[in-house]
Parts: sequence; structure tokens; C-alpha cells
Amino acid sequence: MLTKKYSIRVTALFLLAVGLLYTSCEKEVNIDFPEGEPVVVVEGYVENGQIPYVVLTNTVPFLGKLSPDEFEKYFISGADVTITDGINTAKLVEYKLPDLGFTVYSLDTADIFNSAKLIGKEGRTYSLSVTVNGKNYTASTTILPVVPLDSIWVEPKRSDSNLVQLMCRLSDPAGAVNFYRGLTRRNNDPVFDTGFRSVYLDIIVNGKSFNFSLDRGKADFANNDTADFEKYGYFERGDTIYVKWCAIDKPQFDFWDTFDSQGSSLGNPFSAPLKIKSNIVGKGSTGIWASYGAFYDTLIVKK
Repeated sequence: MLTKKYSIRVTALFLLAVGLLYTSCEKEVNIDFPEGEPVVVVEGYVENGQIPYVVLTNTVPFLGKLSPDEFEKYFISGADVTITDGINTAKLVEYKLPDLGFTVYSLDTADIFNSAKLIGKEGRTYSLSVTVNGKNYTASTTILPVVPLDSIWVEPKRSDSNLVQLMCRLSDPAGAVNFYRGLTRRNNDPVFDTGFRSVYLDIIVNGKSFNFSLDRGKADFANNDTADFEKYGYFERGDTIYVKWCAIDKPQFDFWDTFDSQGSSLGNPFSAPLKIKSNIVGKGSTGIWASYGAFYDTLIVKK
């Protein structure tokens, strides 16, 4: 099977937990958590056959409150964002999406001819430059060749006849270590999502054909107080399952591996320290400029 690299991390939740422990003693101890300088978070994507886009935000204070009314203020407007593939260069245009409350930077849809030149292509390297408040942040990424899944199918969960596990078969290219990211979308869900672990490497199965399971996205479980975690990772009979299987490079693997670890250990005061490994270059920044060699497939599960 594919190898999932597991890591754990600690956040300021550890310090918060220490403070809570002390409140149970006779003497009350109050700890002030100083707010650090805001960090620019870059999240951008380019994949084969798709236009690139970038979302810019400022970090939220750990103990701050994020209400729907304040959500929009953390998105960065007015930035200078450009991409180049070494031949073609374009300044991305800012689009405000009021219904969703955020800002996205993408190619100018009014300039179809030039924008088409920067649609993602396998083998090309795309460099990103972001300037915010006089500070510049850069990154570079290459779209790797697509590694398609051989097939996808479902197998029933033994304890629940209505639940099924998504299974995949992959013929992994021999040679160098390959890195992958797997995402799924269910029925009318608006976006592709991942399980609590989303990245894989092929150290054990390099050059072999093998079967593995791919979890249903975690959003329904992580953001729902009434979610049934007995159903985590499973789909239901009657679902339409969309799969997105992406070839990625090691810097992206390192980012998602550490990012996933933060998410899976959130709230655990005994986790080990972990820093998210970003491929964004520039002091006061973090995030990912990601390239996907993406393969898509669809499966309708019979009732």
C-alpha cells in the first residue's frame, strides 16, 4: 500500500492547556498571550488544463474571534500578483466574490488570447510573485506528468450495509520516489476535499501495481457537531463519487504532510512541535504555491 507519512505538532493550545491546569490549583494564574505580527498566507494552484488562481489572507490571532462579519477583512485586496512560465507572463486580476466573502486573483477573463497561454501544462514550471504592502513573496512549481488511477470501485463496510469504502488501483512508475495527493467530492458538494490525511509517497510500492483506499472528505465530519464519526471516510450507497488524483513534488508533499498533521492533532496538548513547511519564499509569509498533474474519475455507487 501507499505510505502515509505521519507527523504530530503542538500549537499555542499547549500553552492554553497549561494555563487551564493551573486554574484548578488554589492560586489562579493568568497568562497573557501577546499577538504576533500578521503573516501573509499565500494559497495558489495551477494544474494541467486549468487556469491558475491565488488567494491571499492574513493570519488570524490564535485567541481572536472570527465572526462572519469579520471574515472578509482577513482577505488581502490590492496585491500585485504575477505568474510566468518562463515564456509568458501575466498579472493576475483581482475578483471579489461577495456571496462567498473573499477575494481571488486569477487570469484576466477579458483577455482570453493571452490568458490561454498560461493555462496549466504538464512539464512547465510556473513562478509566482506576490507583492503586498511593499513586501515581495515568491515561489516556483512544476506540473508533473499525470499518473492516472487504473480503476476505482467500492467495497461494503461489514458493519453497515449502506456504507462503502472507495478503493483505487494504481500502477506506480518505477524509478524516483513519487508523491501524490488524493481528493474526493460527493454528489453536489461544491469543492474537492480530503480525509484527515491527503498525501502519499511510494517508497514501499515504487514501480508496482497495488490497491488502496481513499477516504471521503473530512469536511462533513470536522465541521459538524452532530457528525457520526463511525461513518468517517465512507461513502453511502446512491452517492456519485468524484475523484481527483494528483501527482505533486516533494515541497508540496512536505507542506500538505505538515498541514494535515496540524489539522489532525488540533486540540491535543501533548503533540510534539511541528512547523508547516511552506514553499513560499519571503519573510513574514507561509502557504503553498501548488501544481497538480491531475487525473479525474467518477463512480456512481449503486443502491
